Amino acid sequence: MRIDYIREFINLAEELNYTRSATRLFTSQSVLSRHIKNMEEELGVKLFERSTHDVQLTDAGHIAFTELRNMIERYDALLDKLSLSAKGDAGYLRFGIIYYAIESYLDNIVHEIERLCPGAYISIRSFQSPELWRDLLARKIDLGLTYRASLPKDQALCISDVCKERMVVVFPTDHRLSGLKTVSAQELGDETFVFMKSEKWHELYVKPLLSKYIPGELKCIYTEQIDTLASSAISMNAVAIVAEHDANAGWRKLSSALIEEEDFNITVSLAHMADNDNPTLTSFMRKRCLTE
Repeated sequence: MRIDYIREFINLAEELNYTRSATRLFTSQSVLSRHIKNMEEELGVKLFERSTHDVQLTDAGHIAFTELRNMIERYDALLDKLSLSAKGDAGYLRFGIIYYAIESYLDNIVHEIERLCPGAYISIRSFQSPELWRDLLARKIDLGLTYRASLPKDQALCISDVCKERMVVVFPTDHRLSGLKTVSAQELGDETFVFMKSEKWHELYVKPLLSKYIPGELKCIYTEQIDTLASSAISMNAVAIVAEHDANAGWRKLSSALIEEEDFNITVSLAHMADNDNPTLTSFMRKRCLTE
């Protein structure tokens, strides 16, 4: 059984959604479905129950998920040990990235790793920001790209800034702001703002910026995560402040405008654990610092 098929199965078992899983695996739904079917035929059991709107693990699927996840963790641990015995430039680097940033940042970061550490094998996983830093702290990934504001104030983390990105306001296509390319924060005083429950840093970072230009208490609503932000904004005719690359993530029925005030920016950073002794990580970060 192919290792990449097993990883796809584990991802789908965690997501229980073919669309999200295929996106995070950088493949198509049809390819993912075919690989899962191949696994089911090889194992001789049905792993998932599928309906028009839902995907659920079968009893056999639950057993397979537990056992195969443990197997993959042991396999990854073996790869880590092998990479630690090799020179840094030809080792193994586990890289994580917030998934809405994939289109804007992934190619450049991967090319930089390949340029500075030719021959290095790079495994890539995508996350929402809380999941990313949790896997960093748990040593499940070596290096992560996320917002500096989303990272915990942990002295054990080493952070290297990539860039400052402008922030935009997103709103329904039939909103009063529709058609504008830029907008002043002061013009947003009457709006209702959407914040994400699962990404507490979002509210903590954006609210102080807005409060500099909007007197009084802000009107706020809350949505679960970035994947539900668009539907919440549309249903409540509300707006949200996000990084510019988020607005380019293909949200249908949402438009965006650049916020004119220059302090509406957010830092995108690379982070790793200070005590991570992966020689490939050490080599990459050292060479990166020398070329900045």
